[in-house]
Amino acid sequence: MKPVLPPPTLELYFTNRCNLDCAYCSSRAVKAGGARTMSLEEIVRGADLALDYVRRAGGGPLTVGLTGGEPLVEFPLLRRAVETLRRRRGLHLHVCTNGTLLDREKAGFLLDSGVELDVSLDGPAALHDRNRRAGPGGPRSVFAAVLRNLEALPPSWTGRMRAVSTFDSRTIAGAAGALEFLRDLGFRHAGFGIDIYENWSRRDLGRLAGTLALFRRRYTGAWLSALRSRRPDPPPFPFEDGLGGSLRPEDSRELSLSVDGYFFPSDTVCRGPGRPGWTVGDLRTGIDPSLLSKARARVSRAASGLGFSNWIIPPADRYWQAVFRGADPVVSLANAAEVSAVFGRELGGLLEARRTLDSLATEPGFGDFSHRPRYAAPRGVGSFASAAERLAEARRGVDYFLHSPARGGRLTLEGADGESSRRLALYALLKAARLGGPLKVALRRQGPGGRRYGKIEG
Repeated sequence: MKPVLPPPTLELYFTNRCNLDCAYCSSRAVKAGGARTMSLEEIVRGADLALDYVRRAGGGPLTVGLTGGEPLVEFPLLRRAVETLRRRRGLHLHVCTNGTLLDREKAGFLLDSGVELDVSLDGPAALHDRNRRAGPGGPRSVFAAVLRNLEALPPSWTGRMRAVSTFDSRTIAGAAGALEFLRDLGFRHAGFGIDIYENWSRRDLGRLAGTLALFRRRYTGAWLSALRSRRPDPPPFPFEDGLGGSLRPEDSRELSLSVDGYFFPSDTVCRGPGRPGWTVGDLRTGIDPSLLSKARARVSRAASGLGFSNWIIPPADRYWQAVFRGADPVVSLANAAEVSAVFGRELGGLLEARRTLDSLATEPGFGDFSHRPRYAAPRGVGSFASAAERLAEARRGVDYFLHSPARGGRLTLEGADGESSRRLALYALLKAARLGGPLKVALRRQGPGGRRYGKIEG
């Protein structure tokens, strides 16, 4: 299956100043070597060079993350950068803050300017303060400082932001509960990730699997409850950004710009000019496509044969982090592949169900989750059989059956394409749950010559 490529992004490190010293900081290399901050002209030129590169490469739009360090440490400069860049067509702006400096003025400006605003919050105090630590003279509890700032904002503003949580092997057990905590605070959107640079032991992987299984059960229950209460949309899925399906390392769409003015294929090595083979351009000469291709080819060669799936850990970040530390990148990537495999086993079915809903349940007038179908069986139908080769047509037939006056019954789906039958079965089961009727689904596959050789009931 051809990978679905993520949108291109530029992480623009316009300052390396930060008021925290988090245990799993991914910008540690950026912060080394003394405090530095870009000029407004350098910020704008960096964004323009990246936007020009993306346009020439035929992709877009470009998302520019204005980051650091902590971006709100330099808020007057950030304000001027946003006011300038928001006028660029094909460019989206994103800011992620640790929340300790967030107030009404800063939040209001960013939200009203159309900036995607993320607040780093790992959950309740015990979780958040485990890894989020203040620098000298900072608050004893980072969590308490962030919570005070959020509570001082109008309640509706929290729903316009996204909470971003990061977990490691010590805190992953609290991830499922953290989602409920963040929703209670008023966040409608949450993004969960893990410390992508940590090497996870077998014991850690077992703990991760248990946490994801708990999340899957809770999420499935919430989704079924939403369906039965006639709410068409599933609950927000916090791992969505990291569960993009199979993605080859060479398909990475991320660039970084260091505070020193050098472009890199990963923020892990985003420090000074770097070593030969690390940088892929600078503010003076722009981005060199050949250097970028070579850098991504290095990652691809190291990851080949590992069955790497981009469930949660970007392979480029993992590779360059190992190179930066002088470690074996193949060993590091192999561990990342194990972590990704756990996510695939525990959450892959949920993701497939969500994709099925997105692709099959959005045609107005033909029985999607917000409309009755144009045609429905006039009388109760106890059983119905449909070929699942052409999904759009088969789905209309399934809706004809599901919306019959007698709810429930037996649905048989036949076809040589097992994936199409499985997706249609998922759609039918989700739709039946929304309509409130029990349903039995049988899948039959056909072999050469039309011979039926398999049957699965669910």
